[in-house]
Amino acid sequence: MSLPVIFKEYPNMNNFHKGEQEIRAKYMRQADEEIHEELQALLTSKEFIAYLKEIAGKCGYKYEGMRSIQIRLSSGNSITVKSPTFLKAKPKKGKRKKNRKDVICHFGLEFLGFIERKSPLLASICTQFAVISPSFEIATKVLKELNIEVNHTFLRNLAYNFASEAMRERSSVALDSRIKQKGLRILICIDGGRVRERVAKKGRKKKNSNMHGFTTNWREPRLFTIHIVDGNGKIDKNFKPVYDGSLKKVNSFMDLLYNYLKEFNLAEACDITFCADGAEWMWDRIPQLAKRLNITNYNRVLDYTHAKQNLKQISDMLLEGKSISLKEYDKVSKQLKEYLWNGQIHLIKEFIESRAKYKRCKAKALKKLNNYFGDIEKFQYSTFKEKNIPIGSGTVESAIRRVLNLRIKGSGLFWLQENAEKIIFLRSQLLSGRWNIMLGNMMKTKRNRLHNREFKDLRLAA
Repeated sequence: MSLPVIFKEYPNMNNFHKGEQEIRAKYMRQADEEIHEELQALLTSKEFIAYLKEIAGKCGYKYEGMRSIQIRLSSGNSITVKSPTFLKAKPKKGKRKKNRKDVICHFGLEFLGFIERKSPLLASICTQFAVISPSFEIATKVLKELNIEVNHTFLRNLAYNFASEAMRERSSVALDSRIKQKGLRILICIDGGRVRERVAKKGRKKKNSNMHGFTTNWREPRLFTIHIVDGNGKIDKNFKPVYDGSLKKVNSFMDLLYNYLKEFNLAEACDITFCADGAEWMWDRIPQLAKRLNITNYNRVLDYTHAKQNLKQISDMLLEGKSISLKEYDKVSKQLKEYLWNGQIHLIKEFIESRAKYKRCKAKALKKLNNYFGDIEKFQYSTFKEKNIPIGSGTVESAIRRVLNLRIKGSGLFWLQENAEKIIFLRSQLLSGRWNIMLGNMMKTKRNRLHNREFKDLRLAA
């Protein structure tokens, strides 16, 4: 069947997918030309160069004139601009360092937020696709549909460099002013996931091989979420949650959590609640964390669902030990749950001691009770509910699935610790809705570094 004649007037509409791409590409080229024109005008303006000379001169850098440099814009296209360059002034005689390497720096582009000659928007778009996609390869294919052509290596390096830049101020870069408000009700949930870490084997290389090989043992990355709850104990949807995590040792993870929490106005918080499952590594360190934060009035809540699951194991032990019959199992389970809800752990203990027929069954059930339910303050669910204190850690379990499981967990995925750390951080900011806050704070940090004469690790060397 032939197409209507009208398509001859609008050829791009015949294949709309292709036509839309071509029209979009045409206007992207026009946008690039306008951006190129304005950027070049700024970089060559006397006022801007004078400003850069002033802040660079305070740290011993001198102006070296204009130099052509190639940069990439958000379209993925490269343009060439003339950029003001600066060079570290030569030291006086007798103070010159051996093997001193002169590095040309482009402070103007640094001031505008460029990362290794990539525009801030390009870095942001590419990095978001890199961390939200199942792999870097798939991300490059999706970006190509948007007329942004980058290869796998470029995208991976850009994402990791972007993360390194953002993580300079890791515990504050994605936070906003609301965390300083008075009277906040703060909920902190903690949990762990699973990931395979790639660790190079020690020793000599195998014969006829250039590689040592590596091990891929499972590790536990730990994650925390920080939410604000309302007066009814419900999550405040108007407050963007705070996520982050680490693959490092547990003490490093607790240091990370401490660095985030100290940014909050804890001294004037209405209440502070820590909620998690029964992992001992966590609960043993919460009092130490609270002491470092100088807080004494806080709640410790063991997730109610996990508590019920562990209580069920005790009921199963009594059934297997023939201390209760199958017929009364449901009734006993209901009674024990009621004791648990009211925080009456001593009544559960009395029940086990009175009903367990055999010493082995009694010892096994009491051991489980003492190990898991020994700290009775974490199980006062009826009291927590009356005070509208959350009793579930579902927020962090959801974050574990979205931040970790859907990107870095998998039997065929092996991560270097530092790279996994970066992906965890970036996905945390993206999925918590704090990406744009992070971008704005990154820009402020970059400019503050220039004003405060912190020129170390500049990435715009020619």
